[in-house]
Amino acid sequence: MSVQMNFRENVAVAMQSIGGNRLRTALTALIIAIGIMALVGILTAIEGIKQFTNDTFSSMGANSFTIRNRGGGIHFGGGGRGKVYPAIRYLDADHFKKSFVIPSKVSVSTQTSSTATLKYNDKKTNPDIDILGGDENYLATAGYKLAAGRNFSSSELSMARVW
Repeated sequence: MSVQMNFRENVAVAMQSIGGNRLRTALTALIIAIGIMALVGILTAIEGIKQFTNDTFSSMGANSFTIRNRGGGIHFGGGGRGKVYPAIRYLDADHFKKSFVIPSKVSVSTQTSSTATLKYNDKKTNPDIDILGGDENYLATAGYKLAAGRNFSSSELSMARVW
C-alpha cells in the first residue's frame, strides 16, 4: 500500500532534511554556484577570444582584397622576357570604385616612392620614407587606426581642399 503525501507535507519533509543536513546543503549549493560561475566565465572568455581574433584578422586585411597589376621583373620558367602588365590608371580604378555596388568600402591608393625625404618648413625626415596616397576609405580598408587628428572627408578629396 502506497502512502500518498500532499504538496505541503513534501515541502515540510524537504525543509526538515535540509535543516538536518546543513553542511551537505551548503556544500551542494556552493558546488552548484561555482559550476554556474565557471560556465559563465568560460562562455565569456570564448566570446572575448572570438571577438579579439576577428578584430585582429580584420585589421590585417583578412576581410579585404587588393587589385593591382603585377610589378615588372617577374620571370617564370627558363629565361626569356617577362610579361609586361599594363599599369592600372587612376580613371580605371575610380570607375571600378564607383561601379562596385555591393555594400562595402572601396579604396584607391598608390605607392609613389619608398626612398623619399619629406620636408615641412625647417623640418626634414630621413631619406627612406614611403609615400603612399590613399582616399577617404584607405585607412579602414588597410587596417590602420589614426593615432591623432582626423581623416580627410570625401568632399575634401573631391575639391582638393585640406581645410
